[in-house]
Amino acid sequence: MILTIAALTAVLSVPSFAQPPNPPDKKAESNLPARAPKNRTFSPKAPSTALSDMNLKVSFKLKFKRLESSGNFTVQSGTQANYVIGGDDPVEVITKQGTGIEFKKYGTIVNILPAVVFDSDKVDAQLQAELSGPQAPETSLKVNPISTFQIQTEFTITLGKTIVLVDEPDRRVEIKIEPAP
Repeated sequence: MILTIAALTAVLSVPSFAQPPNPPDKKAESNLPARAPKNRTFSPKAPSTALSDMNLKVSFKLKFKRLESSGNFTVQSGTQANYVIGGDDPVEVITKQGTGIEFKKYGTIVNILPAVVFDSDKVDAQLQAELSGPQAPETSLKVNPISTFQIQTEFTITLGKTIVLVDEPDRRVEIKIEPAP
């Protein structure tokens, strides 16, 4: 044990392994592209002065239990889009005052903030998605419960590719972002 610690100490204390880094090559530095701030975007179709003007087509497919939803919409890179479709379902409510009807909201909500990454074919995106709707009653009451699935995440995707954010037997979330036509 003493020999092992002594050998380890000798290896760690040898200064010949630590060499100062080479001085930077000024010529090589001038050929590197300038780094853009993280919130800047890049459009392969537009000059660099219009980096945030690229329109993106967002396609989504959501699945939760027996519910499915899909859609497409266009959003400008660097701006937020909200896609909402749904309705209200009447639900029988029993209270101390008697029986009544209450309306429960359900549907599809997709909120996304995509931004094309400067000088690449990647998109950074923040996403909130919800899929909800009436399900078969699970009790003897004549009430259809509203089931809800939500996801909130941030991801990077290649333009034109589909990413699967959730892949479970009763839940699935697919997103595709591509340049808008």
